[in-house]
Amino acid sequence: MVIDINLLEEKEQSNRLPVLIIGAGVILLCLVLAVFYWQKRDLTQEQQLLNEEIQSIQAEQAEFQQTAVDAEQEQRQQLAEAVDRMENRVFPTVALVEKMIALLPERGYFQSYSFEDSGVMDIQVRFDSLQEVAAYTNTLSERNYIGTVEVGNILTEEVDESLNQFEYRPRYIANYTVMVQKQAFREEVAPDAD
Repeated sequence: MVIDINLLEEKEQSNRLPVLIIGAGVILLCLVLAVFYWQKRDLTQEQQLLNEEIQSIQAEQAEFQQTAVDAEQEQRQQLAEAVDRMENRVFPTVALVEKMIALLPERGYFQSYSFEDSGVMDIQVRFDSLQEVAAYTNTLSERNYIGTVEVGNILTEEVDESLNQFEYRPRYIANYTVMVQKQAFREEVAPDAD
């Protein structure tokens, strides 16, 4: 029989468990770092997409606001033009009639009047005498806002002489056709309105 004697120390087998744990830890750490890197990359891309979307929305909003401002300015301009048209169309007829009545002699008065948009005014006025008719015609002609004054006809109404002079109406009825210069009258009335 052969005996085998080994005088060398037997090598202890090294414990591989710590190396395996460290290796597994390193692999796990690499996996976690790789996951974090991919998530960061995905989040960065998502953030970039959101920033682009925000910029797109801001551009659309700015365009919409500009469109709204332009539309509002256009509406204001249209409204201002409409107001100007209405102001030019509306004529201060009451002021015109008041000024023309103020020019009448003491006992003269309007019996009727009509005013057309073209500036033609037909009036029927009562007077005591023909001299008052002539004086009123002359007074109207001198006004800068009166273009032409035409006396159509003058009628005489019979007056009962037995009536008191304060109880009867003037006997002469004059029909006038007066052409009013509307712009000149507006300019004359404008300082009075302030």
